[in-house]
Amino acid sequence: MSGLLHPFDIPQSPQLLDPRFDPRAPILAADISEYLDHLTGISIKSKNDGNLIWGRVQGTKYEREASDYVEEQLKAFGFADVRKDLVPARRPLWHLEHLELTVTAASGFKDGQTYSFSNALTAYQSATTPKGGVEAEVIFVGEGTAAELNGRDLTNKIVLLRTRGLPGGLFHSARTAYSRIAIGEYGLPVGVVVWSDVPNASVVATRVGAIGGGKPLTGLALDGYQ
Repeated sequence: MSGLLHPFDIPQSPQLLDPRFDPRAPILAADISEYLDHLTGISIKSKNDGNLIWGRVQGTKYEREASDYVEEQLKAFGFADVRKDLVPARRPLWHLEHLELTVTAASGFKDGQTYSFSNALTAYQSATTPKGGVEAEVIFVGEGTAAELNGRDLTNKIVLLRTRGLPGGLFHSARTAYSRIAIGEYGLPVGVVVWSDVPNASVVATRVGAIGGGKPLTGLALDGYQ
């Protein structure tokens, strides 16, 4: 039995309402665009302030500014019962101040030649490397499936892991693969570099691994066109 259903050639039934009684009638695309532009502007402000992981990141003043804006808009719409609940952080706020990824030796390099990635971004939330960073051999494991990891020894290596995007900005194949690697069944690496296949993206900020997926490893997310 196939696990896929053949699409039915049945058009969606129209939902026609008299504009006088349609609750969606006052919703205008221009208004929605204005709200989105305002929220996007808060994220851009974070970027312009020099944050490496920028945006309306939880626990930051940019998140508070965004939640204040949403609260103000709801009240302006006429909602009387609007409140903002404060949720205490479970751990100290993780803030990235510096990162660097450099290839110091590779096939075809001349003596002393190196290559530094200008658009590397660590996955949220990565372990912190020791002072001076980590230098190790890189091993490519494809998408990190069980078949691709079979027989590999990742001990004390930096794993280069290609990730395949899945529906939703935070979901991709590396989340499962990272957890499989971090358990240590194939030897525990010193770090993981994730190579993303997101089209036309120069930097991908996302999560790698899942809660309970083994020891936290140093992680970096790269674009798929470097």
